[in-house]
Amino acid sequence: MLLLLSIKKHIVWEVRSTEGRETIFSIPEENYKIGTLKFPNIRGLVQLLGIEVRESIEDSLISWLDNKNVVLFIDDFQKLESDFKEFVNKAYKRLRNGKIIIASRGRADVSYHLYKELSELKEKPCIEMIRNELEKASFEPKEEIAKVIYEKTKGYPLAAEMLVSLVSRYKLSFEGLRKFESIKDVQNEKEVKEFISRVFLENVKDERDCNVFKYLSLLKDGFNYDILRAILKILKDERYEWKDEKLRREFLSQFMPHIISHDDKRKIFNFSHDMVKEAAYSKVENVEEAREKNPRSSRRNG
Repeated sequence: MLLLLSIKKHIVWEVRSTEGRETIFSIPEENYKIGTLKFPNIRGLVQLLGIEVRESIEDSLISWLDNKNVVLFIDDFQKLESDFKEFVNKAYKRLRNGKIIIASRGRADVSYHLYKELSELKEKPCIEMIRNELEKASFEPKEEIAKVIYEKTKGYPLAAEMLVSLVSRYKLSFEGLRKFESIKDVQNEKEVKEFISRVFLENVKDERDCNVFKYLSLLKDGFNYDILRAILKILKDERYEWKDEKLRREFLSQFMPHIISHDDKRKIFNFSHDMVKEAAYSKVENVEEAREKNPRSSRRNG
């Protein structure tokens, strides 16, 4: 939908509360912009969009959306709802040319013209996606394997992609895949998170690697090679002496893109999804102690 709107000459602004996600379709760059909201309030959004405030902040933002024919897509709205509710309700009454589209894990308590509940992928498109992911990983996409991955994940795309990575990298045998406990209800966020956590631990079985990801999960923003080396040094992991190329080739590459992703323009790594980051964070035994040791978290995250 966002791609179609950008093709129709709307300026699409995708605003995220989390770094690291990638837009997966080919987009006309002049019409499609992406930004991460560092300050989760309307003032932070206005700063991100570069809007000059001449009246109230909310009125200035609404006028800008209308005058510029902007589609504002706010992802992870469940994290922002309390700070944005009044603005969205006001925009609902006033917007004429601009549009606001929000995505939330729960039903947002705001005014809206259209509500659509997104459920799991149906069997046929999900199995096709799984086959494509296996092919991209140069793994022969056997129909039986694709069907089992679908059955285990119940069509939840992130879970399916992460299971594909286990199978294609031979970290999980077909017999192990068949025994892997399934998601029972994809509408149950707690159950989905628990499944993602189990898949994460299968991906990161090495205790040294798991410790690194635990520390990385404390960071609010992404990380670069220098931050990674600092964490490795704190953990007394000899890999802190490795150069950038070796760190990527012999360490990070085995976790890309299902655990971590890389922003080539900004040269920053991040977790591929906030639920993956939460899975790593859940393994931190003593958060305060870890933050004190972490080279950036105590200073940047409070």
